[in-house]
Amino acid sequence: MDEFAGCFQGVTDELFITDIYAASEIPIDGVNARALCDRIKAQGGLKPVYVARDKILETVSPVLRDGDLVITLGAGDITAVSNEIQGYLKE
Repeated sequence: MDEFAGCFQGVTDELFITDIYAASEIPIDGVNARALCDRIKAQGGLKPVYVARDKILETVSPVLRDGDLVITLGAGDITAVSNEIQGYLKE
């Protein structure tokens, strides 16, 4: 998990981390979104924010500005988040 946490060191603005789900494998004890946030913080500089999956739209959308880039990465329905955000911004 330390190696994965290091992958985010290039982020310069906002980093939101949501729930981690096992993808057809047994969940690993201690591997969860809050623990990942703690590891990222421990590596210095970046302050990720944990956001529950059902709160992503209402948490991320208000901080977005013209020209921002939102990247969603993961398995399952996380790819639907970008469509949800796009729909919110169009309203």
